[in-house]
Amino acid sequence: VTTNLSAGQTVNAAIACPGDQDWYRVELPEGNLLRVQLQSVEAPGYELGFKIFDAADNLLVEEVNRSCKVMPTAIDRFAVLPVAGTYYILVQDDDDAEANPESPYTLSVEVLRDDDPNEPNNDPGTATELTPNGPASCATGVELTKVGTIGSPGDNDWYRVELGCATGGILDAEL
Repeated sequence: VTTNLSAGQTVNAAIACPGDQDWYRVELPEGNLLRVQLQSVEAPGYELGFKIFDAADNLLVEEVNRSCKVMPTAIDRFAVLPVAGTYYILVQDDDDAEANPESPYTLSVEVLRDDDPNEPNNDPGTATELTPNGPASCATGVELTKVGTIGSPGDNDWYRVELGCATGGILDAEL
């Protein structure tokens, strides 16, 4: 059973028995990133964590508190996801072998505006074009500038430069 989770909503639950998995569904609008917070007040005694999957069941994000046997969980993760749409958050023990019904967790999600004007550009197939008016000249040199932001850990920003020469040149990048 999957529970719908709205932006700004917080749920309290527990991993009640070995193999217990709590699934949540969240909708991500275009031009946004997802903030997921998973907390426990006490050390639950098992490795509490979450995974984010897309609608095709591809694992996109994984976070686990490996020290849950001795300290509470406090995971706060920002995730830039590939496209707008439906995503699933799975909260579980890392290997589904342990549980503690007496140690509840709190899960909250926020949808935040992604201020990077170049998104989506998270892989070579969606790279931002730096030479929109055709190939850059290698003979005269050219300066190309783009401003962007890194919206979350794991946010890769790709850029594409088309060069108009076959003899080589120097590409100097500054960040």
